[in-house]
Amino acid sequence: MESRWVPGSTVRAMNHDLTTLEGLPQGLQDRTGKLRSFVDTLRFTYRLLTGDIMQGRAVIYARISSDREGRELGVDRQVEDCRELAARLGLTVIETLVENDTGASTKSRSARPKYEQMLTIARSGAIDTILAYSNSRLTRRPRENEDLIELAEQRGIRITTVASGEYDLNRADGRAIARTLAAWDAAEAERTAERVKRASEDRERRGMYHGGTPPYGYEAKAGMLVPNAREVERIREAVDRLLHGDTASGVVKDWRLRGITTRKGKIWRVTGLRPILRNPAILGKNKFGDVKWEPIIDQPTFDRLDRLFSDPSRWTTISPGVKGGRYSLGGGLVRCGECGHTLTSYRRGSARGDRAGLRCATHTGGCGKLSIDYERLETYVFSFIDDLIAKSTRWDQQQTAQRSATSGDALVEINETRAGLTEKRRRVVDLHVDGLIGKDEARERTGALDREIELLDQRTSKLLGATMFDVEITAGLDMTDWTAERKRNFAKLFLERIVISTWPTDVPKGVPKRREETSEEHLRRFEEGQLEALKKRVQIVPKS
Repeated sequence: MESRWVPGSTVRAMNHDLTTLEGLPQGLQDRTGKLRSFVDTLRFTYRLLTGDIMQGRAVIYARISSDREGRELGVDRQVEDCRELAARLGLTVIETLVENDTGASTKSRSARPKYEQMLTIARSGAIDTILAYSNSRLTRRPRENEDLIELAEQRGIRITTVASGEYDLNRADGRAIARTLAAWDAAEAERTAERVKRASEDRERRGMYHGGTPPYGYEAKAGMLVPNAREVERIREAVDRLLHGDTASGVVKDWRLRGITTRKGKIWRVTGLRPILRNPAILGKNKFGDVKWEPIIDQPTFDRLDRLFSDPSRWTTISPGVKGGRYSLGGGLVRCGECGHTLTSYRRGSARGDRAGLRCATHTGGCGKLSIDYERLETYVFSFIDDLIAKSTRWDQQQTAQRSATSGDALVEINETRAGLTEKRRRVVDLHVDGLIGKDEARERTGALDREIELLDQRTSKLLGATMFDVEITAGLDMTDWTAERKRNFAKLFLERIVISTWPTDVPKGVPKRREETSEEHLRRFEEGQLEALKKRVQIVPKS
């Protein structure tokens, strides 16, 4: 018989005629597959004999929330059962939509593109029936359930399931049953989520591995987190280098050159390293702040590292200015004596070879009046710092060792005080939100606390600067193998800025070779002239 479209009123009338079948206990239908098959067949026969058979086109929607192995066995079984139901009802399946490992509860934030596609197909009029294994496979969200009810009312769409049967969503009783089931489905999903969360928190409180990816530096063994030797070595290397003046950028660049990769075999990036080093998990702490597994570093080291990442003096200006990653005098440290602009790097070719230089470039807003050889300037500046250290009793080895212990204790005390001030600030904000204090009073209180916190941060920066190179100086300062970033951070401990002036008029730029002198003697005279010019051109401003 040729299929035809039946208006929603006919569908409602047809369902009304079958109320005696709909009235069978739902539990009996669910437990007795043969009875359900008989009812479905009888319905189809009734429609066929009366001529009120619908167009007979359906879409199957199957979903499973969790499929950790990725085998899709659950959704395959759903699809198979739905196809058997479609065959019994004489429906032609025009589309099968499957979403595997996708949640549909009120707690889930997973996108469901196949579900949206199903709604689009239904709204277009291309189908008249939606098939699913059960109501909860379609959705556990009451709000989405209302969309399905709207489809039934406006388009005459029937929603038929294998396990939950069929409800006439065009009638008040049917909609009431659907809404009730949707509410209980949502509640069950939320209860399950609560049970899983409580179990996970309980395992974590007991120091057990609670699932998910173990934090970097650890691996799961026998339900516990234990240090991963190779990853621990990486963390301790990075921490040691950072506390001795290197940067996260310098560390990851070196690891790339050495072929060291992440846990997943990818190249290291600063955005991947920094969260690892700031994660309290490397202290052996769970999210409740309890030490439950073996720490990789101690608390004072972690606090120093955390303050280093927060220290504004370590932030580097990349442009305009010397590229911080390539040059130790980068980060806006070197400035033009004519206009005050930051000098930028460039390559200069000459008879003496291709060399790096700094200049006040017009394309970055400078005056363009001066330039200087980079390598000679770097040698001159670090020679100045060496002399500064040698003349200062502050860097005496014995005093340095004593100061390191004192500074460490001071940092712990400052961090505790800062945490207390931060908590006070939070309480002030809460009072304002609750309407217990006005806006002006809240602003005044938070402003005073912010000023105290800023002073503590300044003290922390000074202490970090004082202790960063204590170990190096105690052992004897040797910059031979230092990276550019490490040298730059070292220079910033001592220098406020470096100002470059134009070439002095009383010092010749070129030194002609004398007839009787050798090439070595001529080169020595040339370098002496360059040094004399540096002394007159370069003004180094130490920190007070």
